[in-house]
Amino acid sequence: MRKILFILAVGALFTLSGCSKEKSTVNNEITVYLYDTKMLNDFAPYLTEAVPEVDFKFVASRSEVAYYEFCRQNGELPDIIIVGCLPVREVQELNNSLMDLSKTETTFYKAYLDDYTDSDGMIYWLPGGGVVNGFVANVELFEQYNVKLPEDYAGFREACEKFKEAGILPYLSDYKYDYTCLYTLEGCSIPELVSLEGTSWRLDYESETTDNLDRELWTGAFDKLEAFMKDTGLTEDAITRGYTMTLNDFADGKVAMIRGTAEDLQTYSQYHKCKLLPYFGETEEDNWILLTPAFHVALNRNLENNPEKLKLAEKVLNAMFTPEGYAAYLDGAPTCLIPYNRGVDVDFPDTFSELEDVIAANRMYPLLTSDSLLQASKVSVQKLLAGETDAEGAYENMNTLLKELAGKEEETVATLENGYSVVFQPDGGSPATSVIANTLRKISGTELLLAPSSICTGSLYAADYSQRMLEYAMQSGGNHLYTCEVTGAEVFELARLAVEGYDTCNNPFSDETLPVSSGFSMEVQKKDGTYVLTGITVNGEALQENRRYTLTIADHVNNFRALATAAFGEDGAEQFLGTEKYARTLWAEYIAAGNQPEEPTDYIILK
Repeated sequence: MRKILFILAVGALFTLSGCSKEKSTVNNEITVYLYDTKMLNDFAPYLTEAVPEVDFKFVASRSEVAYYEFCRQNGELPDIIIVGCLPVREVQELNNSLMDLSKTETTFYKAYLDDYTDSDGMIYWLPGGGVVNGFVANVELFEQYNVKLPEDYAGFREACEKFKEAGILPYLSDYKYDYTCLYTLEGCSIPELVSLEGTSWRLDYESETTDNLDRELWTGAFDKLEAFMKDTGLTEDAITRGYTMTLNDFADGKVAMIRGTAEDLQTYSQYHKCKLLPYFGETEEDNWILLTPAFHVALNRNLENNPEKLKLAEKVLNAMFTPEGYAAYLDGAPTCLIPYNRGVDVDFPDTFSELEDVIAANRMYPLLTSDSLLQASKVSVQKLLAGETDAEGAYENMNTLLKELAGKEEETVATLENGYSVVFQPDGGSPATSVIANTLRKISGTELLLAPSSICTGSLYAADYSQRMLEYAMQSGGNHLYTCEVTGAEVFELARLAVEGYDTCNNPFSDETLPVSSGFSMEVQKKDGTYVLTGITVNGEALQENRRYTLTIADHVNNFRALATAAFGEDGAEQFLGTEKYARTLWAEYIAAGNQPEEPTDYIILK
């Protein structure tokens, strides 16, 4: 089988509707929550073209199931929800509010769909595919030092020894993060985890009938991981290693292999010729790929009360899983998915040639995950790396932590006195997004602030918030606060670019994707689907072109640099001073310190 179900993707698309507690009187209005801002580039526009009868409302939201459960508890749940990696154990409560999709028109491979079918034959989540995880190998180093690409674990161990002798680090990864700890722990032990005992324990864990780790199974897993650490030469230094440090060392040719995904494969291939390798077993028949399931879609059960709207939601759902939908969803995106539905086949890429037999034999293990597993594995794996314990002790430590975390409720760190809807209004904008922007401007201490609409992930509730839920109110990826003193004319140019589009990463195509401002209001003209900035007022008066203002831009570093370059030239970003902490961290710390968010203001008039 020379064709594999291979796809480039970025995370997962997530749709949601009915986020306002006021019921819409327009039956064709469906709010789509995209868990990643990149989904605003190609996938959201595709949906508007594929199902033109729908009045889409797009919000770049979160992927985490816990966030949607929090929304449900506060009386809001989207029409269509899409998350990335689905922790089966943690969706039980949420499933009670979702539709049964077992009779969907979309055709899936039964082997994959069986994993999402409960004992009553119900399917609440349709899986789009899995992200391929393995080892990214710098093929150039293997060729330079005459080291053979491994075919089994013995060959992997031999390759590591040869690189050590040559003064090259054979393997490194970022064990600062919980996901790297869990992925490696499971990846090194897949043959045991897919055994009858491993499968039985997994079913019990996911159904919440046990919070204990099977001793024999997981002690064996830590034995494998401990041997892996010794063979690769991993040390305590890996505990503080982050993504950027690993990227730089790999790019500089200092390390031969890293734990990575197809996304990493594309990133690292910019620097060297690379291939993706599997997790190796004792023989070639024991080699496996770790899959991180992604792109799960669910429908709100309340849609059943509105047959007309349900038909539209089903059309949107079906459009997502067509070859055209995958192409739009994955266009320009860095993550590779193996799709779970029929009819989406792509030629096997050369960089995946070492995985061909593994995929053809269907030796692909879907990651077992939960918040508790991630937290417990991080502590236990890091202790093993630090030499503070052995495999038996790591098992005991993880088992104890898992039981403690299973029944632990998150501590309330703040209570918001007022709630604000994320729904965009032409005569003022989104109240929730305005609250976030105004609060960030208060934190930065500047006169003006400009940010994309994706700075806010959904409505804010008059409710108790944990530290995690405070951070979930904003996007997860790399948003910082960048501050500079600029003229009024420069403020207008920055706002104009943000409104009218300056790059594929921030190109408004719907009302909900227009930028948010704080400290000034924008007047925007909409015509034939395009937007033009026609005026700016500050405190009710026209912006003064020659006056200097302190301005903060709250955005992801790449988007910020693209905006600053478009406005000021190649070195435009250099005049701004960025915060070390993420914007979401600053927001969460500010509110947790006892402060209430700033009130919303009308920041846009759309004509």
